Amino acid sequence: ERWLSEREKLHPQTIDFISDRHRVSLEVSDIAFVESNDSEVWIHTTSGESHRTKTSITQWSSILDNGNFIRIHRAYLVNRLYVDKLTMASLYVAETELPISRKYRNQVRETLSVATE
Repeated sequence: ERWLSEREKLHPQTIDFISDRHRVSLEVSDIAFVESNDSEVWIHTTSGESHRTKTSITQWSSILDNGNFIRIHRAYLVNRLYVDKLTMASLYVAETELPISRKYRNQVRETLSVATE
């Protein structure tokens, strides 16, 4: 994980990581959202692909700290550029509905309202 974060500082537009014993290289702009599911984390791309990794969502939050990614739930980190719709308790990225937890609700509303103005 330390290598991944050091590499990210050198090349912030591309991220390399291991998914199912294969090296994956993604453009940061191609990541739609990150989903944590127990001990696995899934990276969902704009093309519909999903990549499984063991890097925690907290670490992904630090790696993707470029201003476009916001935490909406303990299990979700979303690229705000791909938010299509915002409701009181959830938001939509493409056709996928993601819940917004009460803990992050005000922060999400403030961040997304500034982004849409």
